Amino acid sequence: MPPPYVTSAEIDGHNNIVLTLEVDGFTSGESVEISGHAMQDHPIQGNDGGFATFSEVRTLHINEATGEAELKVTAITADGKDFLKGQDITVVLQVSKVWMTVLSEDEPIPPSYGVTPEAAPKGRRWGHVKGVGGPDKDSSDKKASSSLA
Repeated sequence: MPPPYVTSAEIDGHNNIVLTLEVDGFTSGESVEISGHAMQDHPIQGNDGGFATFSEVRTLHINEATGEAELKVTAITADGKDFLKGQDITVVLQVSKVWMTVLSEDEPIPPSYGVTPEAAPKGRRWGHVKGVGGPDKDSSDKKASSSLA
């Protein structure tokens, strides 16, 4: 099982960089987080080449013939850090399994229609586990506890 790797990079219409990568070792339908950055090191001017970051959560769709999934992620180019033609691009990335938890407020407030939402005050707590989802069937089947310790 090779690690995830980038197969191409292309500048889009918004001056960001779209990365295509191959991923294997996961199950189809599994959620993964893909995060990292793309950069250029300009040999004459130091590190003045392009720089862009990405972080996305995706559901994988595995090609049964190859056992791999092809993903495209968009790395947002930092202001003033455009990618330069004629320079190599280095991509640092990680692909990892995702566990998700939905938390409710400890003291729920009934929904009030027509009331503008307001910022939560200091000390407002979300500690009631409403739902849990994980990278395997067992983590998603567990009953949520009534509060976090």
